Amino acid sequence: MKFNSENSNYYAILSKEIPDFLLEYLDIPELKRIGMVGMNCGTDYTKLFHNRRFYSRLDHSIGVALIIWKFTYDKSQTIAGLLHDIATPSFSHCIDYMHKDYMKQESTEAKTKEIICSSQQLIRQLHKDHIAIENVVDYKKYSIADNPSPQLSADRLEYTLSSGMIFSHAWEIREVNRIYSDIDVFVNEDGKQELGFRTLEIAEEFVRGASEMWYMFQENRDKLVMQFWADIICTLINNQIINEESLYRLSEDEIVKVVQKCGIDEIKETFAKFQEAVYICEGDEKPDKAYVVNICTKKRYINPLVCGKRATELSEVIRRIIDEFNHSRVPQYCWFGFDMPKNLFI
Repeated sequence: MKFNSENSNYYAILSKEIPDFLLEYLDIPELKRIGMVGMNCGTDYTKLFHNRRFYSRLDHSIGVALIIWKFTYDKSQTIAGLLHDIATPSFSHCIDYMHKDYMKQESTEAKTKEIICSSQQLIRQLHKDHIAIENVVDYKKYSIADNPSPQLSADRLEYTLSSGMIFSHAWEIREVNRIYSDIDVFVNEDGKQELGFRTLEIAEEFVRGASEMWYMFQENRDKLVMQFWADIICTLINNQIINEESLYRLSEDEIVKVVQKCGIDEIKETFAKFQEAVYICEGDEKPDKAYVVNICTKKRYINPLVCGKRATELSEVIRRIIDEFNHSRVPQYCWFGFDMPKNLFI
């Protein structure tokens, strides 16, 4: 599998080598599928966001695997990281919104074990590498790979670094290199291994940049786009144009084409406006509009270790950034700046 130049440069930072055994998994159909699933939850298809490029769940998963490999040299943990998003449907967490799973956003993880265990090609490769299936179906068993928020894990570190470059524009690759070069493994207050920083200055740089993305994840702009996609897809399903299994068969680009040719004029016209939208409206009073979103979602932030101590114990800068974020709020209601038909979504 060939990587584009941006990913190649980024992966070279995460690990000096991409181990040969890891490459053997990248042509497995179930993993190739998530190469067509975006990390940014439908925001690639509207001018409301300015993503620098499409970054897939497979791109992310490779990055997670490389981080795990660099700090563990453990095949089972590395492949568990590579497979952790294998059950992600097209449009990712928008489907959690469709399932009303706003706070945890974990409903789309339910099929992970089923997909891994049903892939004969994947099972053969695991057998070849002497990796037991039970060691890769749940990456949450490995504290380097995943751990409770606001701790720092390979998963949380990867999507923060890559999203900081692509989604929030907080960093260029040189900043990512400087930040990542300071990462090491420490033992946290629970006696478990956790990724953290060697120097407080770099930890502060990381938190400053990462916090830009934390706010973007809380913005009504993000919530409105994700709920819109959830409602579009639910309407397609209710009209028997697709079914939920289609989300594991069709790429996001293919689903966009389905929307554009769905035969429901109101959907097609509204979607065209969504693609061209450049602003949203929001307020604390519910407006008299056909489509209004009011959602509370989980707050994502990171309080990393610095030489084994929690950053907020050492840095007034980080304490203030996290405190301000946790006390921040957005207006209660949000809606698009264009008109939508009443009762558009079933």
